[in-house]
Amino acid sequence: MESGAVSASSGTFQSDDEALTANLAEWGSEEEAAAFAQQRGEEENPGQTPLVDGDINSGAGHYWYYAIDDQTGMIYWYFGTFTGQLRGDPYSVQEFFLAFPR
Repeated sequence: MESGAVSASSGTFQSDDEALTANLAEWGSEEEAAAFAQQRGEEENPGQTPLVDGDINSGAGHYWYYAIDDQTGMIYWYFGTFTGQLRGDPYSVQEFFLAFPR
């Protein structure tokens, strides 16, 4: 479990030949969730700036998308007290995130 999280889970979303790895966690406060998501993105992608980032639902959350290489994309987000990380094929990561309930 993520250190300090109220609860956390991880798993793989599988569809045909695509697999996306996900980590989800709930935090005690929105501030903790926001700090964790942003910090994790920076720590796991040193020296990189997100390819794109933005607000979710007019500021109820935020996301950071990193293009690791041509084969891998990584998105980090928080929404309220929840955080998520998704890794996989760049197109699949983007499509999944856009369809993810929030």
